[in-house]
Amino acid sequence: MKKTLASASLALLLIVGVSACGAGNDGADTTCGAFNDMDSDGKTETIKKIFKDKGESSPDSMSVTLYKASAQAYCMLKDSDSKLSGMDGN
Repeated sequence: MKKTLASASLALLLIVGVSACGAGNDGADTTCGAFNDMDSDGKTETIKKIFKDKGESSPDSMSVTLYKASAQAYCMLKDSDSKLSGMDGN
């Protein structure tokens, strides 16, 4: 019984842990409201995901910094429901 309970607990922890790893980073589908609420590291990870989704798996830090600054400016002008994908005219 204890072994079964321990196994079930471990399985639940693994499922929750794996689910949390991808949570909150929608890349270009991130809304400006969500982007504005992120800390600097969260914004950087979102921008890196956008690059990755476009096929550029390891963008240089200057590109990430510039895109992040552009996203911040874009979100200052748009409403909170606008998505970062709109920066590309989508």
